[in-house]
Amino acid sequence: FLLAQSALCGARLIVCDLHAGDKESLATRIAALSPAFMCDVASTPDTILAALKLADDKLQRRIAGQGARWQIIVAVDEWTSLLRTAAGPTLTPHIQNIAEQGRKFNVNGLLAAQAWTKAASSPVRNQLTSHYVMRQRPDEARYQLGMRAAHMPDDVRSLPDATSYLLNVK
Repeated sequence: FLLAQSALCGARLIVCDLHAGDKESLATRIAALSPAFMCDVASTPDTILAALKLADDKLQRRIAGQGARWQIIVAVDEWTSLLRTAAGPTLTPHIQNIAEQGRKFNVNGLLAAQAWTKAASSPVRNQLTSHYVMRQRPDEARYQLGMRAAHMPDDVRSLPDATSYLLNVK
C-alpha cells in the first residue's frame, strides 16, 4: 500500500525481490505498478546490486545539484536474506547512503525482512529513520527498533494481519 500510494503521487520505484515470480512475492503483488518502475524488478543478487547502484547514482547526482528531485522509492524485499548471498557485503554501502542522505534528496529506501538480528541487519538498522513492526517475536522487534523491553508494546507477537506499529524519528 505504501508503494501504491507513492506511485499514485508520482514516485518512481526500484524494486528488488529475490522471489520475483512467486505468486506471493512483492514483485507479483505490485505488478500493476510497473509503469512507475525505474527498471525491471531486480531478482538476483547481481541485478539487485545493479538496482541499488542505480538508486545510489541518482542520489549522488542530486547531491551534486544535477537531476530532478521527484520521489524515488527503493523497495528491497527479504533484506536480511539478501545479505547472506555472495553480493551481500556489496549491498550495504548503497543502502547506507540512501538511509543517511536520501530523505533530503527525495530518495528513500524501504527494507522488508522477516527477522532483524545483529548479524543479519548490519549497520543499516541504525541508519533507518522509520520502522514498521508487524507481528514478530518481541526480541526481534526490540532489536529492529533498538528499544528496551519496557518500552515495547505488549502485543507485538499477536498483532493481526496487516496491522503494525510505526516508529519514526519524531
